[in-house]
Amino acid sequence: VVAYLSGHAHSSGYAYANGIHYISFHAIIETPPETEAFATIAVFDDRLEVEGHGTETNRILYFKNMNNFSNESTGDVIEEINHEELGANQTIEVNV
Repeated sequence: VVAYLSGHAHSSGYAYANGIHYISFHAIIETPPETEAFATIAVFDDRLEVEGHGTETNRILYFKNMNNFSNESTGDVIEEINHEELGANQTIEVNV
């Protein structure tokens, strides 16, 4: 486990402990009308790149003491998710 991502916190937060990044994203209910609050995440061999939209923060989360865990060269995206194929409240499992 390199990161634990959760949502619906009334304010966002970040912590790092024991080699794991923890992010809690903003609750949409706390976002002003006509303002966005979401993030997209790109997964790389050595990091996660969180692109915040609206009230969410951009972050780069580096993995420490890890060998490359994909068969692709460093810097390549491991998997992209087609959000149009997903239904509401669907859990996504990304195996790396």
